[in-house]
Amino acid sequence: MKGKILAFNAVLNGHTAIFAHVYTGRPVPTSRIIVFKIHHRSGTFGTVLTGDLPVALNHYGYVKQISLRLHRRYFAQGQLRSYLNASCAAPPGFPGAVFPFARAAMTFDDGRRLSSTLSRSCRVQASKP
Repeated sequence: MKGKILAFNAVLNGHTAIFAHVYTGRPVPTSRIIVFKIHHRSGTFGTVLTGDLPVALNHYGYVKQISLRLHRRYFAQGQLRSYLNASCAAPPGFPGAVFPFARAAMTFDDGRRLSSTLSRSCRVQASKP
């Protein structure tokens, strides 16, 4: 069974959150909401999303994979932007850098923990005269 997620920016109890509507049409129509709370911390990963999978999500099977693609392009102050914007963290004089982009971690009911870090690279844009 393959499902889709549609995410919405939200406020929950006065704090920013993301409501993720998980749905599929096969083998039977299924729909669930997962609430991801957004926390801001210092350190490498300053924005942290946490959420619990509802027990009912596994009623007709189990979650084998979750993939996340954040995509939105828009104009702000005359410049094209995206949902995630950042400058390249390369030191002065370097053309680019490799950095840890995201980390995912899951904790299972029996206490086991699974985590992974995704690294990416960036290039410094040439300065406009």
